[in-house]
Amino acid sequence: MTVPSSSNNGSRGSESQAAAAATVNGQVAALRDAEHATWLAALELWRDEIDRWQQEHASAVARLRALQEAVEDHGRCLVEHLESFQRVADAVADHERLLEAQVAGTAGEADATLADRHQRCASLFGQLQDTQARIARHHNTFMTRMQALEKAAGEAM
Repeated sequence: MTVPSSSNNGSRGSESQAAAAATVNGQVAALRDAEHATWLAALELWRDEIDRWQQEHASAVARLRALQEAVEDHGRCLVEHLESFQRVADAVADHERLLEAQVAGTAGEADATLADRHQRCASLFGQLQDTQARIARHHNTFMTRMQALEKAAGEAM
């Protein structure tokens, strides 16, 4: 039987170790390349997502400006409503004074005129009541939604 020389055995061992190392290095490189490709793909998706978020943010800023105008308009409506309220309250108070004067016998107005005033007060009151209910619904809905928006804006990212 022939025994291979140690020099042959040593070179074959080195070759197989080199081949094994090359295989491992190739596998590591392939894994690394796949991982890098995954990272790059994710970064590209995230960039697209950030771009979309920036567009949505710009749109939100514009909508907030319009919303601010609507809030200011709502405030003006509340002032107008309060003025209407005061006019009705004044008309009812005047009507009450005239009725009291009639009962006291010092009224200068006829019953028909007082009845007309009463009818006008009733009509104004009905209109004010409808307006009050409409504004209350709008105001409550708006404030609830504002609170939800504030809560969402205040939540940590």
